[in-house]
Amino acid sequence: MKFILNLVVLIVFGLLQSCVNIKSEAPEINIYKLKQEPIQNTEVANTIKSFIIDKSIWVKKFTVSSELMSEKIIVDNGDITTKLNYQQWINPLDEMLTDFTINRLNRYKTFKKGVFDFCSVSPDLILECRVVNFRINNSTDKNVPRTVEITISANVLSSNENSPGFEQIMSEVYSKTIARTDNTINSAVLALSKSVSDIIDEMILDINHNIKGAK
Repeated sequence: MKFILNLVVLIVFGLLQSCVNIKSEAPEINIYKLKQEPIQNTEVANTIKSFIIDKSIWVKKFTVSSELMSEKIIVDNGDITTKLNYQQWINPLDEMLTDFTINRLNRYKTFKKGVFDFCSVSPDLILECRVVNFRINNSTDKNVPRTVEITISANVLSSNENSPGFEQIMSEVYSKTIARTDNTINSAVLALSKSVSDIIDEMILDINHNIKGAK
């Protein structure tokens, strides 16, 4: 009887040790977010600072494909697509890009009457964006570039002064592909930050141009 009791104690102790080891060896989840990058083009920087749009704008939530809705970062290794369980965006891609866009527009103070993520009253402008393509391309072949590529379509609707509702004044597609120095997630985050920052800067210029054209 004593032998059986000792055996049971040893088994229980072993199971407890195993549980502790499993818990301690669980990989740490790394969280990543985009960084607002400086305007790369001096002419663009001076142009953005030279005008104020006397309107309010509602930035609607970005639309992305269902496979990009997760916080998990997805990388492409040639023909193999991998969703990384322990490398994640701070928010799902649609939310992260929406917040990033709002923050950048507010940073420039271009829209005099405000930038909103929701509207209790009718805004002057509505910005609708959709991620058409987004890929983080890894490569171990020196002849195959490591890149981040993203394509975003943007529509802008303007309130109609002569009748209720909105009319479309802009429809543009923006594509960026930026090379990376290595296959790390950090290099991918940096490349995506630069890409989206550039796209939003171009978008501001186009919105201003199309508002003037609509008058």
